Amino acid sequence: QDRDLLRRGMPTVWSRFGDHSAINLGDYFISSSFEFLLKTEVKPEYKCDAIEELSNIIKQAVKGQTTEILGRSNFHLKMEDYESTSRAKTGSLLCLPVKLVMLLKGKKNLKEGFLKPIYDTGLAYQIQDDLSDFLGIKDRGLPGRDLKEGKMNVLIMHYIETATTGEKYLLQQFLKKRFDSISEDEISHWIQ
Repeated sequence: QDRDLLRRGMPTVWSRFGDHSAINLGDYFISSSFEFLLKTEVKPEYKCDAIEELSNIIKQAVKGQTTEILGRSNFHLKMEDYESTSRAKTGSLLCLPVKLVMLLKGKKNLKEGFLKPIYDTGLAYQIQDDLSDFLGIKDRGLPGRDLKEGKMNVLIMHYIETATTGEKYLLQQFLKKRFDSISEDEISHWIQ
């Protein structure tokens, strides 16, 4: 969705094989995870709980990703929104293996806040990811891809808090530009 050509230094599926192949591969992986849970040798009710949780986590991650996409160039976005989106799209996926193992073992009632540190790790990961993108050490190619996508990240949100009205206006106009019309010089300017 972010149109990266590289991910962890390797060509992305969509860039090598097209959007259709990337979407189909994602759908294949999701259906395979349900199949894996169905074939797990545990009590049927544990499988049902795990399948329900997998479905909930997928929906939570999709909601977080959708919120991030819809929040592009949104200068009214609050830091709490950024944090909850990061916890939803990243923290939920980090929690998934822990939740599934516990459910498949029959441990359904988790204490309030038990998984909060893992959700917070998702937030920390997202902040680190924003910094890596800005610095160009993310193996995505050039620095500032989040800027080129118009993505509101933690650095942009902090900048907006201290920017003048004119600076905010110029940044918002830049973030609203079409992805393919943004030059590397413009990205370098905003990174600076």
